[in-house]
Amino acid sequence: MTSFAFVFGCVPLWFASGAGSVARRIMGTTVIGGMLAASAIGIFFIPAIFYFVEKLAGARPQDGVASEVVVRPAEGN
Repeated sequence: MTSFAFVFGCVPLWFASGAGSVARRIMGTTVIGGMLAASAIGIFFIPAIFYFVEKLAGARPQDGVASEVVVRPAEGN
């Protein structure tokens, strides 16, 4: 939500008019596009890559339940 608030705050740069409007439009386009791209990467691509890497590595159990670990007390003392 913070990134979308930032994007909406930069929208006036995109619709700039008057002196220096070309530079403001270029800056607005770059900032808005970069923030949207970074948000899309963080929301969609990183979790998808994580899922596929785990699937390829076989780190996730097939039945979805963690294997049971048996702990025995130490012998002796």
